[in-house]
Amino acid sequence: MGEEMIRTEVGKDPAVTLFYDGGCPMCDAEITLYKRMDSMQCMRFIDITEPSADLPPDLDKETALSRFHVLTRDERLLSGVLAFSEVWKQTPRLRWAGYVASQPFIREVLELGYKIFLRYFRPLMVRFIKGLRRGVNSTSTSC
Repeated sequence: MGEEMIRTEVGKDPAVTLFYDGGCPMCDAEITLYKRMDSMQCMRFIDITEPSADLPPDLDKETALSRFHVLTRDERLLSGVLAFSEVWKQTPRLRWAGYVASQPFIREVLELGYKIFLRYFRPLMVRFIKGLRRGVNSTSTSC
């Protein structure tokens, strides 16, 4: 329930396991996009808000909710821009972005931007998206 596995072969480990906040509309939208783009079917998705979510021993729920994390096939736990770049490398259309984002100077600049985004813009975007969803689901006919 808290995890969805997509695999190309029975028993094959996914190249990357993504830990995401299923209660965050922005995170959920991004994960939906990754699921659609996972043509190689090499990603495993774990919604950390589910009680059955299976987290690695060195990742607690609070830390997992604070920023994006992935676990690679070789058991490396990555977060932030390194995590995004690893996911992008597994996605044919975004592979180039994954390699660019993993370059040291670019990674440092993007990581700074990600920290600023998490602190100041993510809360605003989540409220905005929730407001849009309420508006779309509204039965009111007035403006």
